[in-house]
Amino acid sequence: MTADTEAKIRRGEICSFCGLPTEVILHSGWRERKCPSCGASVRCHFGTERGMGRVAGSSLKRLRKEAHRWFDAVWKNKIKKSRYNAYSWLALRMHKNKDDVHFSLMTEEECRQAIEVCRHIIMKENPDLYRDLSEKS
Repeated sequence: MTADTEAKIRRGEICSFCGLPTEVILHSGWRERKCPSCGASVRCHFGTERGMGRVAGSSLKRLRKEAHRWFDAVWKNKIKKSRYNAYSWLALRMHKNKDDVHFSLMTEEECRQAIEVCRHIIMKENPDLYRDLSEKS
């Protein structure tokens, strides 16, 4: 895969599942990039046609939200000092570059890995918070 193709996938211009170019549509007041074949989609940055990340189907979107919920608990509850610090920590634990650890770029497997990494530190550092978050899963 060329660097240009990878960049287009990261911007949602090419479907990471089908490899087809996505189309820009208006959905609930937002511009969205959507695959004409499989229906995977991603919202666009406001006022642009640039996707906020890779396209995703419904199961990946659910996993990304779940991963973000566990990640947000890490920095919002001061397990890590800041959001920036939490992203750096997560990148290190996932053996990735910090620029590649954004939930809008993650695959299902990467989301599962991020959830496990975050669950582990929350369980260790704040068992009560872990129980509360686990009950909502």
